[in-house]
Amino acid sequence: MARSTSTPTSAPAAPSAPRSARTTRSGWWRVSEARFEVLIVGVGGQGVLTAGRILGDAAHATGLPVVEGQLHGMSQRGGSVECSVLIGPSESSFLRVADVVVGFEPLEALRAIPKIGPRTRVLLNTGRIVPDELTRAGRPYPLLDSILGDLRAVAGGLDLVDGRAVVEQVGVARTLNIVLLGALAGLDLLPFGGSALWRAVAGRCRPEFLQANREAFDLGQAGVAAQREGAGVSRERQS
Repeated sequence: MARSTSTPTSAPAAPSAPRSARTTRSGWWRVSEARFEVLIVGVGGQGVLTAGRILGDAAHATGLPVVEGQLHGMSQRGGSVECSVLIGPSESSFLRVADVVVGFEPLEALRAIPKIGPRTRVLLNTGRIVPDELTRAGRPYPLLDSILGDLRAVAGGLDLVDGRAVVEQVGVARTLNIVLLGALAGLDLLPFGGSALWRAVAGRCRPEFLQANREAFDLGQAGVAAQREGAGVSRERQS
């Protein structure tokens, strides 16, 4: 089901220039089209749909048109959950090839390969959740190195996040989605800044969890921006 969000009737802050018109801080990535397509994948209970709504909120607040699409199966039982967020002028509500894939779980990111191409940046939480279907079939979970190899073969770039370690550092469960949104902000690929994304997070956050979510967001953002191996977040780039 797709939800189209039009420009607010109240005068929003003027949006920044489209990313197609300027180079991002990462220096090697440029979005080539006016529409920016984000695909978020994971399993039920990880906060995938909330992350998609927050991205939509941020785009809406900066005056950008946005279409959100949600597909979720057995989300209450840890089944696959998928959310697309299409930002910018759009004649279709269908995601074609994603500019960014945010993978909350490695196997779910692997299943998204049909939507990944040479221009796609993949942001991946490395913590795995073994699906019931594999357990019932007696099949092993694929090796992480194998999954990463398959993703590297098709994507333009791959960033790894040890989301579990960051959540443990924050000390509050169910903040993985905020960690990954912070990491996404740190990549500097979105057509709005990290401050706009944080405001959208805060707008959906209960007051008692605001401080923890702020820490989760900041740690995710700083980890990607630091570009350091072995510090919870690592960056890999195709030559």
